[in-house]
Amino acid sequence: MSTRSRAGDISQFAKQITGAQPNQVVKGVLKTSERVLKRITDGIYRQPSSALRELVSNAYDADATLVEIQTDPPRFDTIRVRDNGHGLSTEALAHLVYSIGGSAKRTVTGIATGDCSQEDRSRSPGGRKLIGKIGIGLFSVSQLTKEFQIITKTRGASHRTIADIVMHTHSEDVGDNPDADFATGSVEIWKVPAADLESHGTEVILRNLLDKTIEELRSAEMWNQCSPDSCPILDGSASAPRSPPNFHIGRVHPETPELFEVQPNLPWLETDPAPVRFEKLVHSMDELRATSKAIPSIVECLDAYLQMIWTLSLSVPLNYIGGHPFDLTPASGILFFTLGNQAKSAAEPLSMRKSESLRTKLSLRSPERGSAAAFTVLVDGVQLSRPLRFTGLPKSSTSISTPLLFVGKDAPDLSSIPEKIRGGNLEFEAYLFWNHTIVPKEHSGVLLRINDANGVLFDETFMKYPVSEVTRKRQITAEVFVMRGLDAALNIDRESFNFAHPHYQYLTRWVHNAFRQFASRQKSLAKEHLDRTRTEATTTQMSDLEQRVDRVVRRLQSDPDAPSTVVEFVDSTKDQHTKRKDGVLAFAKQDIFPVALVAKNKSGPLAHAQLRFEAQMKAVARILDAFDVFDNMTYQRQQQLLREIVAVFTDPVTEE
Repeated sequence: MSTRSRAGDISQFAKQITGAQPNQVVKGVLKTSERVLKRITDGIYRQPSSALRELVSNAYDADATLVEIQTDPPRFDTIRVRDNGHGLSTEALAHLVYSIGGSAKRTVTGIATGDCSQEDRSRSPGGRKLIGKIGIGLFSVSQLTKEFQIITKTRGASHRTIADIVMHTHSEDVGDNPDADFATGSVEIWKVPAADLESHGTEVILRNLLDKTIEELRSAEMWNQCSPDSCPILDGSASAPRSPPNFHIGRVHPETPELFEVQPNLPWLETDPAPVRFEKLVHSMDELRATSKAIPSIVECLDAYLQMIWTLSLSVPLNYIGGHPFDLTPASGILFFTLGNQAKSAAEPLSMRKSESLRTKLSLRSPERGSAAAFTVLVDGVQLSRPLRFTGLPKSSTSISTPLLFVGKDAPDLSSIPEKIRGGNLEFEAYLFWNHTIVPKEHSGVLLRINDANGVLFDETFMKYPVSEVTRKRQITAEVFVMRGLDAALNIDRESFNFAHPHYQYLTRWVHNAFRQFASRQKSLAKEHLDRTRTEATTTQMSDLEQRVDRVVRRLQSDPDAPSTVVEFVDSTKDQHTKRKDGVLAFAKQDIFPVALVAKNKSGPLAHAQLRFEAQMKAVARILDAFDVFDNMTYQRQQQLLREIVAVFTDPVTEE
């Protein structure tokens, strides 16, 4: 269909909706090309959180300040997404129906439909940088259901407009012309009177969710893996069932969803306010680090529903749980460094007044949200925040005790690249945050945000940084805030990039250069720390055993100057948790040694034997850690391993 013909159909359909009497149904057919439809419906949105992200993005672009999502967990009969944005005008709704995959945003048509600002078509009417782009966000819900309803109202309108949409299942046979229009689905639209003239916003109701959607949100596969009866038999033996996640919404009975087979275990209380609930979810991961998991993972510790909440909180433009990293000051106790943009640049210490923020010092602008800065997203009574914290983190006894923050920005001159392939200008700001442990483990890596939004989790490879640096990659959270450019490199799924695009290529080089600068500076600081430690150890006459183990550990480490893990045996579980938060590999004595060795003997041969045996077991634990034996082990499993080793030597020691 020609552009002129399509525009005529849109105009005619809009006139039908406008001229309809209250409750008079106007029927229409959703149209797009078969090629576009296949890209929409063939799984480009991989998770329920992806579809919800697109609906939240639409609300953000409509200058909403509040989005409420209700999913009815853990039954998931219906999902409702309600916002207080501008609402859809008749023209915008007509355009939506007839132009899936052809967004009016950033166009002259978008000005007429109220999708973008008259002064700057890349911004919303309220001045926000638009994060939606390709016009299929609403139809991402086809991954969750084939039928949904839109209820929308604009300010001053005396009616609400309701659209019932049913998506069709497309044919696998594209035919002779893949770009020809295809009947994507059907729509029925009608208006109902509204007395509240000043109200505005849109509600999307997803009905009759697909079975696979319900099963995924209920974590059906995970719960099946937790059941001994469902474990497959291999070579005559059953595989061990997995443990349930630490936090979950429970498991409902498959035949009677009103009843629980497994009661919910959530980190918050029913009486907790909405913001506190999410804060408790984030803090629960830190507690797991202290009590059971060396480095907790959201995949292992949360069920699919809580993972969805976590992923959504990372994707959409929200405030950070502890404040934006660019608003940090030296009072935070973090050491700040600036990153250069040249190939041979070095990260330089940043001199600041105690109350001066990075934003002020370096003239940083991220995030840019126009006049509609406030944006709140509620999911089933949980107020989302960006789950990244930079202050109040445990200090480390194993390395540099202070977190490090490296900040840079760039607006490169790309005029040497031909204009046709350049993709416009590029401008961004970025930070790399180092701490001895990043929790959860999925936050290790770099994340690219376009206009403060993204569709992916952290890239743990740092855009394929060519040097191994395994340990340091696990200790870095990095974000790049792209304020201009890169969006043309974003693939249709919004969860991957065209790696060949000049903007992505430049960012890759910049991130690699930034990581090199960070690694060089961190190595220098670590070496200073190690030299001080060695001097102190020499002063206190390190024992022969400690010196031998120290040499072994240094040989095993990829970076011989990096501080090695500290191992301690402590008197109580409380001390153990406190030490672990500080990065010490701590074990309660009663969990490792038999009672005879836990009892305190102030003097005599047995007291000396106890001290000597503890030192030997510390040496064993350090070597096991250096060989990465403890990696991905729970603390309970680590304790069990050491306890079994102790058992081999217990009798000779206790009888001495």
